Amino acid sequence: MKKRIYSKDISFGDIDARHEILARDERKQQLFLDSFFLPPSLNIDKLRNGERFLVCGPKGSGKTACLRYLQNQLDKNKNSKSKFIVFRDDVTTQDREKIIGLSKIRLYETQPDDESDEHDPLAMDCLSAWQLFIHREIADIISRSHDFCAKTPDVLGYIKLLNSFFSQYRTGVFKKILQSITKGRIKISGFGQGFEAEAEFIDRHGNIDVSEFVRYCNGIVTNLDFNAELSDPRINIFFDELNISFVSGLDFRQNAVLIRDLVSACGTLNSKFSEHSLPIFIYTAIRSEVADSVESSVRELKKWIDDQAEFVDWYTPRTDYNEQPILGLLNRRIAANEHRQLGLSEIPNEIEWNLYFDPKVGNIPFQNFLLFETWGRPRDLVRLFKSVTPHLEDHERFGGRSFAFGAKSYSKSCWDEKHDELNAKYPQSAIETIKRFLHNFDGTFSRSQFETRVIQISGSDPRAKQFFNDRNLDVFLEDLYKVGILGNILKSKKGGSYPSYLYTGLTTFNAHDVMCVHRSLWKELGLTNSQKLQSKPKRK
Repeated sequence: MKKRIYSKDISFGDIDARHEILARDERKQQLFLDSFFLPPSLNIDKLRNGERFLVCGPKGSGKTACLRYLQNQLDKNKNSKSKFIVFRDDVTTQDREKIIGLSKIRLYETQPDDESDEHDPLAMDCLSAWQLFIHREIADIISRSHDFCAKTPDVLGYIKLLNSFFSQYRTGVFKKILQSITKGRIKISGFGQGFEAEAEFIDRHGNIDVSEFVRYCNGIVTNLDFNAELSDPRINIFFDELNISFVSGLDFRQNAVLIRDLVSACGTLNSKFSEHSLPIFIYTAIRSEVADSVESSVRELKKWIDDQAEFVDWYTPRTDYNEQPILGLLNRRIAANEHRQLGLSEIPNEIEWNLYFDPKVGNIPFQNFLLFETWGRPRDLVRLFKSVTPHLEDHERFGGRSFAFGAKSYSKSCWDEKHDELNAKYPQSAIETIKRFLHNFDGTFSRSQFETRVIQISGSDPRAKQFFNDRNLDVFLEDLYKVGILGNILKSKKGGSYPSYLYTGLTTFNAHDVMCVHRSLWKELGLTNSQKLQSKPKRK
């Protein structure tokens, strides 16, 4: 019999891939790299060579893992210099306020011509401000790299200006720089040699024209002289977790503009760097539900996604459930564990599934069960096994008993995840109301049944009544479908019925057909099922 490890000893990874690749334990990092697996929908080579710069997919689909893996592979070349920026953590409140401030005025020290536009997010244009932010990151990489490129006086001035501009633009160094302006020229000292250049972006009063400042920065970078003795030098800047949360209408639209224009700035600069054959690459990952919310709020994001995105899609149409990519990922993860724990010379291509899993969970083949329980997403796969593994005995395989023990905690964590996804469009109070509509309801229902449910709850809950005062019921139900809470009940060729969701190829949701709540949420929502459904078919 083939050697095996205990199912309970398998490491399925962390909920957030960042915690694996940045772990202090090098063995944990290596397990992440050995386990890395991508669905066929995503071509990482197109990202590597700069043909694409966007990674798009739903929450928990592996976008961060993709960017972190790409960074790791690129930086195996010591002449590749990378910087990873987490939008949520690394773009500070001060940075965001500055970018928003720059969007409202052309000359930094002047006031907007139309005071009525001052607080209108739709009047904001953060494209130039984001380009300056990206230039600051490029300047930081250049400043910390000794022999990467020639540090001419122009390049040193570029670094100094950007650092000063973002750190102390009203006082200190930058104030002194403004005072040194003479007839459109700027002088800087302190680099061991003087720097003097045309400064058309600053007028004689010290006001900064942001668009001209960007033009100046672009001119410096497009003339960078990379060290010819280095093998494949390149600069890589990664933006991750472009998230948005609904707090208030104004804040939401401001953040939507920030995200839209950050993506546009990345695309605009990538195009310029490509035009000049510069080895500078900017990458961005964005959640699909965030992209939808941003597009519906402020428009113009879709063209970048259509032209420049690689999509993380873990469901392949017209493919047997047991051959879906998410099971390929699970196979790879377990094989990497076997390689490490059994001391194998190489990672096996295929594991023996029956060593680790019972053939069926209930009356459902375990592959089908895993696909439907996890929305076909890596994060939910990790979440499921983290909930189940503590209930395994030493020699026990994953099966109905262990999955039943872990179902309650898994269901709660799944709802928490859906809560976060809904927050890209709905405020916290509204999501609490949504949960009340679903709580102790039926797992399968019709539109009229749900409408009756809404009327009943609204009669005693003013917040529930207010919820639909300015919302369309069909649009709301489709929103639940988009984040994987709802699906439709479809008829099979054999006359039975089965649930289908967006992630299993249900591209058109119909609120007038029978609907169903995803099974993994039932425990947390206290749902029952009045309609008996057959097991899922092997093919869609």
